[in-house]
Amino acid sequence: MAAEIGHPWPLERALCNGATGAVLAHEAEQNQAANAADIGAAKAKAIALSDAGVKESQVSKLRTERDEDEGRVEYEVKFVFDGGEYEYTVDGETGRIVSRELEQEDDSDENDRDGTDDDLEEDD
Repeated sequence: MAAEIGHPWPLERALCNGATGAVLAHEAEQNQAANAADIGAAKAKAIALSDAGVKESQVSKLRTERDEDEGRVEYEVKFVFDGGEYEYTVDGETGRIVSRELEQEDDSDENDRDGTDDDLEEDD
């Protein structure tokens, strides 16, 4: 009779003889995300801010989150600067910018030059 024992991180397995407890086989699997070099949240934040051409002291609502996507570590960096909402995804192993988005807040409707809201319909 054989039994498999182990723990989840890193995954190690031993096949043991159930009667004697002797180890018949041993196997260790390395988790890709656990062994990959991780740049860390501070470095990911610095990469995003540098790409945007701003300093941390110039932005508001700065948030950095670590995430895993298909076994790869990524960092989401979000902040607001000069009326724009920036969102970056930075590869946690290489520091490469995977994606960047800028959503500009628009306080006025450029088609609305007379100050009225032309999108509203009037009741007759």
